[in-house]
Amino acid sequence: MTIKDLLVHFGDSERAEYHLAVASELAKRHSARLTGLFVVEPSVGPQAQFEFAPGAIGAASGATSRSPTAAPQARFDSAAVESLEARFLAVTKESGIHAEWNAVVGSAATVAEYALYTDLTIVGQRDPDRAASNDFGKVPEAVLLASGRPVLVIPYAGNFRTIGHRVMVAWKRGREAARAVNDASPILAKADIVTLVAVNPDAPGADGLDSASRIAQHLARHGVKVQVERPIIKGIDDATALLNAASDTAADLIVAGGYGHSRIRELALGGVTRALLNEMVAPILMSH
Repeated sequence: MTIKDLLVHFGDSERAEYHLAVASELAKRHSARLTGLFVVEPSVGPQAQFEFAPGAIGAASGATSRSPTAAPQARFDSAAVESLEARFLAVTKESGIHAEWNAVVGSAATVAEYALYTDLTIVGQRDPDRAASNDFGKVPEAVLLASGRPVLVIPYAGNFRTIGHRVMVAWKRGREAARAVNDASPILAKADIVTLVAVNPDAPGADGLDSASRIAQHLARHGVKVQVERPIIKGIDDATALLNAASDTAADLIVAGGYGHSRIRELALGGVTRALLNEMVAPILMSH
């Protein structure tokens, strides 16, 4: 797999400029096309200030999908959206990135819909100090579980100058982790160092190799500079151990599988996945 089609979601976030910097740097590094997506919660009534065409998708590079419509209306300041659009187009043009801008009325599910047609979607972590009246705090989970595509979640606090140069892979034998490693392979191949961490690893097989060794060998065959750590941790949960390992290795990206366990709640995630998304110490690339 290669990364040739990137999507960056801009929601009701004060970190739009940082998300744009991250997305444009990744797009330039991988010679990828970049789509900017601004999604506004639908609203009706006298408080509505601005109108978007729901679900409209731009057809050309540099095009803007923001045509008027009678309903639904979006409660947002049009000047802020236009300013972000102008900034997005200016940055991508300056960087020589093939780009497209889309502004639509929708929800977290709308972002997941757009993610179906990209190699990687970049979204922001929910800021727990900012109470939201909509469901945009669920965007990472929606993209992870509904799109079948990997998602790169950017922490709501802190700025990482680089992403993907010092990578930590949270390895656990299973399809989700294997999928995440495969989806992240273009980034891993360009990384300076990849540390694969298997907390409380599986016992070696008949050939003397454990699961961490096998996946490390697989990555090495693809030219990835990988080292393996197998910490035996007692007294703390796996998520805390992984977060500590990410801090110890100064990781600027964590790669992990996303685990969903409930068929009743569409966006119910496993405990490790939820903890990694809630207590982020670095950007996380997840696949499900």
